[in-house]
Amino acid sequence: MHLTSRTFCIALASIVLVAFVLRIGLASKFVGLNSPPDVNANPDQVDYEWGAYQLSEGNGLVKADGQPTAIRTPGAAVSLAPAYAVFGRSFAAGRIWFCLISAATCLGVAWVAYQLAGRGAALAAAALLAVYPGHAYYAMHFLSEVPYCFYLAFATALTIRVHQQGGKWHGLLAGICWGMAIHCRPQLLLLLPIVLVVLVVMAARMARPQWMAAMRLWAVQCCIVAVMIAPWMIRNAVVLGKPVMSTIAGHGWWGSHNTLTFHDASRRGDWVKISELEQRFGELPRTELAKDEEATRRGWASIAANLPRVPQLVMHKVGRFVSPFTDTPNRMVRWAFALSWIAVIPLMLIGTWQAWRHARQSTFILLMPVLATFATVVLFYGSVRFRDSIAPLFIAMAGIGAAKVLSVIIGRSTGASEVETEAEEREPLAMPKTQERRAA
Repeated sequence: MHLTSRTFCIALASIVLVAFVLRIGLASKFVGLNSPPDVNANPDQVDYEWGAYQLSEGNGLVKADGQPTAIRTPGAAVSLAPAYAVFGRSFAAGRIWFCLISAATCLGVAWVAYQLAGRGAALAAAALLAVYPGHAYYAMHFLSEVPYCFYLAFATALTIRVHQQGGKWHGLLAGICWGMAIHCRPQLLLLLPIVLVVLVVMAARMARPQWMAAMRLWAVQCCIVAVMIAPWMIRNAVVLGKPVMSTIAGHGWWGSHNTLTFHDASRRGDWVKISELEQRFGELPRTELAKDEEATRRGWASIAANLPRVPQLVMHKVGRFVSPFTDTPNRMVRWAFALSWIAVIPLMLIGTWQAWRHARQSTFILLMPVLATFATVVLFYGSVRFRDSIAPLFIAMAGIGAAKVLSVIIGRSTGASEVETEAEEREPLAMPKTQERRAA
């Protein structure tokens, strides 16, 4: 099946429009467009929404008493702030804006799949993300997953584009997107050591020109990320006394490693609220930085006291990360998340294999943020939210898998061979500039 450029663009625009309307509808029905953030649904969104409001007022990230805070990194608040800057503190405007960002993420996913497997895969990936509950759900709330998925999808697409065809401006935009993604969810910083390890391995296995091209690709983007992160850490060093990314990492560390997670089978691999831990094991200091440091210390102490149980704990973290069932009393949400994830898994595996066969290095670029997320799970705790935060990446693979399955079905029904069908479906990929010069 051949798609013209016009047909492809119309279809992709239609998918984005459907995704936007669907998210607006879900937010209207289940939350209410003009409703404030619901602390019972997820307390994190209260911080993000408050931060966006304070930024739009020119106050920076401050608490209710006006004191500077670094509990949350600024990415999610910065992403929401434009809606408030234009319309004031309108919850409806904020929700519509987040629904638009969520729908626009389908474009980033389509771009990733297009560069790996062509137009059919791009449309399939965009359509899957448009209706995937694990992505659409977060647009109903003021949560970091919405902008994070957007920046992550476009950062990955732009990096693949630079790898395949070069381009200084694409590299600049890729670095900006990576930086914004890290400001939304700082655990993505774990991508940096992964990139370093990959470059070391590449140096031993690749020709020098290819390795140098890869080195330049990542060096430029890492420099841009550093430039974007540095002002925030300098600000925290000045106003808080320490150059930290956030003052909530210790909460995650102790909440993941404590007596309950090590000894209670029902809590193993999960995260325990700090308020519950304080009731059981004593309160933390009241100041923001001291509280984070003490929580970190208690987490390490718990690990030291339960060292033989760490491997078992890690296994349960991974189990919670891949499990289709999320811990929620809402049965509709529970089954929607579970069935969609179960349906996506085989398509994702097929798509990953297909992409790996035809564009190995580009596929590896896509998989590196997945590895960073997996490292986050191993270090902290397992949660469906970690998996949904990388929904654009595995949905891109699922889209490639869906396109492959469809091409095989069409090929068998029309009598065309699998090789012929695959050749029709795939778009020719441009070679990296180093390969172009070598070919010339």
